Amino acid sequence: RACRSFGGQGGTVSRGRGRGNGWMGLILGMGGFWSPAVHRCNENTTECKVNLTTAAEAYFADLHRVRASGGPTWERSYYPALANLIGAVGRTLKPKVFCVLEGADQGAGHPDYAIYTAKQVQKGRPQEGQVPERGVVEVKGVGEDAWLTAESDQVSRYWGHYRLVLVTNLRDFVLVGADGSGSPARLDQERVSERR
Repeated sequence: RACRSFGGQGGTVSRGRGRGNGWMGLILGMGGFWSPAVHRCNENTTECKVNLTTAAEAYFADLHRVRASGGPTWERSYYPALANLIGAVGRTLKPKVFCVLEGADQGAGHPDYAIYTAKQVQKGRPQEGQVPERGVVEVKGVGEDAWLTAESDQVSRYWGHYRLVLVTNLRDFVLVGADGSGSPARLDQERVSERR
């Protein structure tokens, strides 16, 4: 499956070091991130695949555009691209899922994103202090190692409070959740592009 890499040349979506169902599967929840979310587009899988492919293509195009500008910061300049991807995917789920950039410190630090379900919205916004049902996201720059970050003290603090943490460097996605005994474990991991 061809996709646009950060450098603007063709790259490939490749299997990561884990046991996921493809990189969109990681984000969609097939690997656990948004489980037990049910996809609203199950009846029309062709339309769903087209929408998700479009979302992925837009993600890579946004990353390329930001990088090609010559003016991005290492990490934060790419936040809108990832937020758009999460939003596009989240709209296909039931209940719908959305992200809040730079989530409030609820005792474990400020996650880059907090992932809420639509049912958590009270009068247009989440209740103050409400734990995001679908966990949090920690973003690092593309040169950082997402697998090492997943083992960091920061991610351990997030996991202790939220129980689901998606770690990404925009091309690698590592999901940290609980194993069968309730201990922290990598539930899924995928690489979406070999190029930086």
